Amino acid sequence: ESELWFSYVEPPFVQKLVPPFGSPKGNEEILITGTNLDSSGEVWCRFSGCSDSSADRRIVVPGKSVKNTSTICTSPPQSSLVGCDMNSIHVDVSTNNADWSSQRLVFRYVTTPAVTRMHPRIGMQDGGMRVTVSGSSFEQARRYDVSFGSVGTVPAEWRSNTTLICDSPRSSSPGRAEIVLIVDDTVNVPTDHVFEYLRPVSVFDLNPTRGPLEGGTMITVQGTNFVSTAALSCRFGGASVVQAHFVSLNEIRCFSPMRIPGQTSVEVSLDGQTYYQSNNTTTGMFTYEHLPSIQRTIPANAPAGKAINVTLIGNYFEDSSSF
Repeated sequence: ESELWFSYVEPPFVQKLVPPFGSPKGNEEILITGTNLDSSGEVWCRFSGCSDSSADRRIVVPGKSVKNTSTICTSPPQSSLVGCDMNSIHVDVSTNNADWSSQRLVFRYVTTPAVTRMHPRIGMQDGGMRVTVSGSSFEQARRYDVSFGSVGTVPAEWRSNTTLICDSPRSSSPGRAEIVLIVDDTVNVPTDHVFEYLRPVSVFDLNPTRGPLEGGTMITVQGTNFVSTAALSCRFGGASVVQAHFVSLNEIRCFSPMRIPGQTSVEVSLDGQTYYQSNNTTTGMFTYEHLPSIQRTIPANAPAGKAINVTLIGNYFEDSSSF
């Protein structure tokens, strides 16, 4: 005479599913947490398209118990499910493939995001460059991170279904970093984009250091680590930004904008966000001044061919060897 044993166990209780999204292609691991998830040493996950979970509307896949409070299941392809609402798939768990948890979690199939553009694509080693990532299928409820290669990974802020924002991490050296979008900590979306880190700029001096209020003075800026970029610029007084012309690694040129009288700082930027200026308060500053104006001369005329002293009467004359 033989005996068969039947064990009574506490039913599985499910609380959370991570991530709650997945690709329509399936074959992605999903972590389900709860209690009593390994009472028999085996576990199954059921994906159902409708709340009635009829046989023709469900897919059962074996799970892998991590411990009594968590199990891992692999999502089936969306095409294998026939249901009422393919955007809200119900997931429940069983430890005997017969009795299922009374609680059901919701899983959604979503299109894998795609990255089409990144701007800007350069920044300084110090990091902190605000980068806009453009693409498609950015679901608001999902988590996004941007990997800058070996430099590091930073969180991205959702702005719309087509736009994410992040700040570049600090890099210990100049060079290029390949960009990868990470979705829900599990899905890596490769891109064709590269972010280039640039060396910090040093500004030594300006020539000339004076010019008229009307602007238009061509200023030569001497320094190091200048690079020809679309955002290469000079900023006057922390506000007025003008485009700069690249000459060499040690020299750029820009034209002064219109400003009020007085001394002002001149800063240089390669990326349009981080600015550098000279520590030399003599040759690293630019002074705006009135142009001299002549109102009359004494005498007003003189015989042709005869050299005479002429006195100029006007405004804004200064005692200068270069006058």
